[in-house]
Amino acid sequence: MSKRHSVTLHHVITVYDDMFDHTDGLIRALAKKKTRWKEDLLFAVKLARQKLSKYHTEETMDGHVSHFCTHPPTFLEVAMV
Repeated sequence: MSKRHSVTLHHVITVYDDMFDHTDGLIRALAKKKTRWKEDLLFAVKLARQKLSKYHTEETMDGHVSHFCTHPPTFLEVAMV
């Protein structure tokens, strides 16, 4: 039998931390590369990190993450969206 799991704040924070660590590692690894495709990849990873940072700031500044984690929507609320 499967168990239902709701989103919890510590899981969301862990995912954000892992994503920041991964993008930062890629940026460090690609920083000294001079091949054109690696420079393009570095540019894309930097843009992805900016977007991730924007989402993280929006969610944590407004309290959406903590509100959603402590007050998960009901099935009816999700079905109406």
